[in-house]
Amino acid sequence: MPTVSYQSSQINYTASGSGKKILVCLHGYDEDADTFDIFCKPLANDYTSICIDMPFHGKTNWKEAATAGIGSQDWEEIIDRILQQEKISATRVVLLGYSMGGRIALSLFEHMPQKIDKLILLAPDGFTNNFWYWLATQTFLGNRLFRFTIHHPAWILQLAKLLYTFRLINLSVLKLARHYLEDKELAEQLYARWTCFRKSRPDFDKIIQSATDSQTPIRLVFGKFDHLILQRHATAFCQSMGHLCKLTVINSGHHLLREQYMEALTAQLYN
Repeated sequence: MPTVSYQSSQINYTASGSGKKILVCLHGYDEDADTFDIFCKPLANDYTSICIDMPFHGKTNWKEAATAGIGSQDWEEIIDRILQQEKISATRVVLLGYSMGGRIALSLFEHMPQKIDKLILLAPDGFTNNFWYWLATQTFLGNRLFRFTIHHPAWILQLAKLLYTFRLINLSVLKLARHYLEDKELAEQLYARWTCFRKSRPDFDKIIQSATDSQTPIRLVFGKFDHLILQRHATAFCQSMGHLCKLTVINSGHHLLREQYMEALTAQLYN
């Protein structure tokens, strides 16, 4: 798998297909570029796919401090360097983001709408404000508390259990909290990733205005049984876009990149 240098880091990515259109894919939390193999390989005749291992994911060797963060300008430069290295001269790309990658894709579109031919978001994060994420990444004291919690998670696990008892969070959220906080290595990764990606905060008023001005189509896909990312949070956004935005709900959970859903997902590229 090729890499491209950015600052002192090495960004790992995959480049596949021989199509004239360029598809740039940003994966979800705790995944990597290979997540998109099942999606991109059937598109090889129509699209050249660029799938990036995000910082602190996959084989990317991210040497910058997590606290420095990575913003939209960084993402634009990384994508430009990859296209240059692959000798691709496209001025516009189709941008696809899945889950956490959806939030980054939204921020990237806000930053460079003139370079995006189409925006496809699969179970995208970012349409609602998560209090805990905001506290942990957007405030100084919250980030210090977050760091403390990574090393002493018992209090928040007890709180999560209490919130579940009173049906203030669902079982999926409780299981995720236990999965990532009870394992020291996973907890450290959680801190690095959340802190690093904190700069991706989409401004939906600007996104709507830019998409309207440029007539950029946006396609949203959600899982009907997804308990982590709910499609209702994106409904008002999509309605405000009129014909430019289409929202599709399929009979799945959060994990959309599976064989049985490929027909519905690839259709987003062609309609």
